[in-house]
This record gives sequence, structure tokens and C-alpha cells, in this order.
Amino acid sequence: MSQANSNATSDIGLGPISLVVRDLDLMLDFYVGKLRLKVKRLGDRLFELRSNEKSAEPLLILRHDAKAEGAPNEAAGLYHYALLVPDRASLAVTYLALGRNGVLFDGHADHVVSEALYLTDDAGNGIEIYADRARAE
Repeated sequence: MSQANSNATSDIGLGPISLVVRDLDLMLDFYVGKLRLKVKRLGDRLFELRSNEKSAEPLLILRHDAKAEGAPNEAAGLYHYALLVPDRASLAVTYLALGRNGVLFDGHADHVVSEALYLTDDAGNGIEIYADRARAE
């Protein structure tokens, strides 16, 4: 690996996750009630969820469609989406806060390059909350 590449940082980002939801109340109860995200209504059926009111970009966008159909069991689809927190301390704070709010975790993992928590929202969407390790580690 060249010196230029070993010091490079990644500025690649995909932006907020967008989910089509059939039961909006169920999802808002989970994301606002348990995860304590802040909601901003953008229209009749469009909602942005942020970690706090000052966040520049939403973490998640919910598009309400009461007629949305679930994917068939044999279909390929969303396994989980991932939310990056700044560091290991932030991951620990997140773990404790969510646990106090009654969130049940599906598991956790040490991927050597990152550490992660796994949970599932009330519609069955998998969520990974993770912190990358420093490149030097």
C-alpha cells in the first residue's frame, strides 16, 4: 500500500435510509418512543427522523403507504441497514440508552475493523449500529 493510500480517509456516504412503512404509528412508536429519534413531518406521508433537532441530515426517512405489501419470504431484500456512530464510547452510550428504553438487542459483534450492535424494529427491519475502529488499530 502506498503512503498516500494509507493516510486516506473515506468521505463516501450514501445519505439517509428510506423505508416505506405500512403502519406509521407502529414505526413512530419504535423510532421516536424507543430510539428517541426526533421526527420532522415533511408532508402527509413523509417523515424525517434525526438524532437531534440540530442534525444537518436525517438518519432515516419514513414514507407512509397504508397499502404497502410486504416482500414475499423467498424474495431478496433488506437484511439490515447500518448507522455509524463516531466512536466506541458513543456505541456504549447508545447501548445503555437503548437498553433503558426497553430496546431488545438481537446480538453484537466484533468485526475487527468495527464493533456493532444488532436490533430489529417493530416492522422486522434489521438495524446495525456500529463504530469503526481507528485505522491504526
